[in-house]
Amino acid sequence: MDIGEKIKHLRVERRLKLEDLANSADTNVSTISRLENGKRDVYASVLVRIASALEVSLDWLVDEDQGYPPPEKVERKRERSRR
Repeated sequence: MDIGEKIKHLRVERRLKLEDLANSADTNVSTISRLENGKRDVYASVLVRIASALEVSLDWLVDEDQGYPPPEKVERKRERSRR
């Protein structure tokens, strides 16, 4: 799963509009849209802010070998199932 797919999947799952994520990541809608559509011409600092806004690690976001869901989310699910 590539960066754009991960961003879009998380954004949709969390019911965020492009504008919501762009505002949270202090960037613009076109940047988020370009990423979700496979363009990767963005600064690393923007990816850091997007990862932070989505509450995932930058490592997970940029590593295409790591699938969905993010590791942090899997851990939270496991904790809930133990209760």
